[in-house]
Amino acid sequence: MREETIIVPIVDPKGRLAVIGTKTVVALWECPKCGKKMGKPYIDTLTVHGQSYAIHAWFNECGHQVPYTELNLVERYHLEGDEGIIDFSLDYHNNINMDINAHDILDMCLSPQQALDISEKLRALATKAYGRMKVNKDE
Repeated sequence: MREETIIVPIVDPKGRLAVIGTKTVVALWECPKCGKKMGKPYIDTLTVHGQSYAIHAWFNECGHQVPYTELNLVERYHLEGDEGIIDFSLDYHNNINMDINAHDILDMCLSPQQALDISEKLRALATKAYGRMKVNKDE
């Protein structure tokens, strides 16, 4: 699973077409439309209403344009203390990938809250996958 850490614009949640800042995200670096590797990200400047933002952009060899909203983001969940990290992502084939990086996976235990947090992330990815499958079926 190839990942890239990139800077993307934050759009005003009130629905206006305004950028209100940037954030750093980790994205699964494959085209969500065909599954091929995406192009190398580079820093570009986005100017909205006179305000400039440094963001990442890229060109895909496959020719697909991928809006920021269609990126497959990796959700990173940190276990308590220094127990490890669980990465969640949804790939091109609508499979939910879960990469567990714990010191001893066989002895990993979760608190009830951690189990709820993880199940919510899995449910959100499953809902997104079903939505994609419905759109692809209707095309």
